[in-house]
Amino acid sequence: MKRVPWGELEYPEGNGPCYHGGEPFTGVCFTVHADGTLASESEMRDGVACGRARRWTRAGVLILDRQLEGDVLHGRAREWYPSGVLAAAELWETGICTARRRWAEDGTLVEDWSMGRDSPEYREILQCYRRYGFSELPDPAEPSAAADRGRMFAFRDV
Repeated sequence: MKRVPWGELEYPEGNGPCYHGGEPFTGVCFTVHADGTLASESEMRDGVACGRARRWTRAGVLILDRQLEGDVLHGRAREWYPSGVLAAAELWETGICTARRRWAEDGTLVEDWSMGRDSPEYREILQCYRRYGFSELPDPAEPSAAADRGRMFAFRDV
């Protein structure tokens, strides 16, 4: 897969797709810290973020790992403290957060939230999925239903 420094990508439309060599970029773009160690990398397809986006400290500790589709968060997103301790885990559907857990650096759970069926965002996601042929979504509070349907609406594991 092609790897290109982020600074070599071009954005001729301002905030639209990125290009490399006059073509929409497909590959991995990356940045480095001042000392040359890898700082971040993002998978791109046809000029937009599609796949994993990750960020590291200068010491090489992974502090961010997100899944994107069409330039929006879609799937699992996790963050770590620079010490390597998990700080947050989120699940996203088409740019809308459906579940979130956050921990203090000592490992204490400080937030445990999941979108309810009565939320406007849930109805928005449902409308989008129906447009693409899904008849219904699993209950966001039911991990087993989410696992059975292969959707990211509730935590199955961290």
